[in-house]
Amino acid sequence: MRHTFNYHLNLALMWRRVVRNSGRAVGRVQDAQRVYTRIFCSATRPALSSFQPPPSSFSPEDPNPTMLKDAVNHFNAALKDHTAITFGVMITSDMTAVFGTYALLQAAGVTISPEFALAFAASRPLRRLRMPLDIAAAAFLSKYFPELTQVKVSSLMPALPPTDNANPSLIQRGLSGMSSIMDKYGACYMIGSRLMGLTVVSSIYVALLQGVDILPLLNQYGLGDVGSAMGTWAAAVTLSSVFYPVTLGLTGYIVPRVARIAGKAK
Repeated sequence: MRHTFNYHLNLALMWRRVVRNSGRAVGRVQDAQRVYTRIFCSATRPALSSFQPPPSSFSPEDPNPTMLKDAVNHFNAALKDHTAITFGVMITSDMTAVFGTYALLQAAGVTISPEFALAFAASRPLRRLRMPLDIAAAAFLSKYFPELTQVKVSSLMPALPPTDNANPSLIQRGLSGMSSIMDKYGACYMIGSRLMGLTVVSSIYVALLQGVDILPLLNQYGLGDVGSAMGTWAAAVTLSSVFYPVTLGLTGYIVPRVARIAGKAK
C-alpha cells in the first residue's frame, strides 16, 4: 500500500515538473518569437525612413528645360564640338542682321540724317571708357536671366603663349581681365555690351541734334547723299544690336547643320 502511494506521489511530482518545464519552454518560444518579429519585421522598413537626399545630389537633369536653357545647352555643345564653325556662324549672323536691317530701312523709306553716322563714329573711341557700363548691364541681365551666364564664350577669345617674364604685358592683362568677365557673365556681357552701345550712340545722336547741324557742310562739298547713306548704314549697324539675342540664341541650332554640310562637302 505504501509502495503504491509512493509510486503515485512520484508520478505526480514528475508530471508537475514536466508541466512546469513545458510552460517555461513555451515562454521562451514566445520571447524568441517577439525578438524575431522585432528584428526581422522592422528590417523591412528603412532605419531612416524620413531621410531624403538633397535635390542637388541625386536629382537628374531637368527633362523639360526652358527655351532659354535649351538654347544655352545647344550653344555650349556647338562651341565645344565645332568652335571654328560657331565663330564663323556668329560673324555671319551679325552681318546678316546688319544687312537685313539696312534693307528694311531702305524698303520702309526711312531716311537717317548724317548726324547719326557722326554719332556712330564718335562712339567708337568710347568703347573702352564705357566698359564699366557694359559690366553693369551684364550684371543687371544676369539677375533676370541667370541661364545666360552659363554660356562659355571665353573659349572664343585668343590665348597668348606663356612667357618667362614675371610681369605680364598689357595685352596679357587685358585678355586675362576680359576672360574673367566672360566667364562670370557669359552671354550677358555680350548682349549687355551691344545694348549699351545702342544706348551710347543714341545718346550722342540726340546730343548732336541739339547742337551743330553738319548737313549743310556736307552739301557744300557734294556729300549730302553720302552723308545720308552713311547715316542709314550706321543706323542699321546700331539697330541690328536689337536682334543680337535672337541671332545668338539660334547659333547653337544652326552650327550642327552647317557642320554636317561641311562634312559632306569634304
